[in-house]
Amino acid sequence: MTIRQFTTDLKAEVEGMRANAKSKNEYNKVIAYLDQIIASPDKYKQYTELSHQSNLEMSKSEIESDLSAIKSAMLLNGGAAIAMLAFIAYLSESRPFSISVLAPTILPFTLGAFASGLIYGGRYLAQTCYAHKKTKWGDRITHLCIALGVASYTAFFVGILYVYSVLSGKL
Repeated sequence: MTIRQFTTDLKAEVEGMRANAKSKNEYNKVIAYLDQIIASPDKYKQYTELSHQSNLEMSKSEIESDLSAIKSAMLLNGGAAIAMLAFIAYLSESRPFSISVLAPTILPFTLGAFASGLIYGGRYLAQTCYAHKKTKWGDRITHLCIALGVASYTAFFVGILYVYSVLSGKL
């Protein structure tokens, strides 16, 4: 069935509904729009293709933004964990007693990096669900990934506060 055939059939249905309606004004607007499509189906097809391309580009942009946020969370937490390990290793030579005090400060950063890693897998699963028309599961996994992203950034913030408290002697 072509666009012109489909639109012609749809117009006939709408005209039938208009005949039984009290207010014909809204039906007239729909029929006028359908007449435009019947007159130039190629224009409508081109509009549909452009709309699809626009939606596709928006999806690509969203995925790139997601990946940038995940990478920054991974870099922040992973870099902080490595920096703390290096700092503890340096202090272990001159002050071995400080290891037991500083070692727990690595935990929030490693948990944040782990959460970022889970987000990578979650985004893959969500996209797979969407590709197989399982949008309910895709949405659930996406919301879980968002929560993990917030948890990852929160872990970094908590880790910074924890390190500051330990190094300033407030803890």
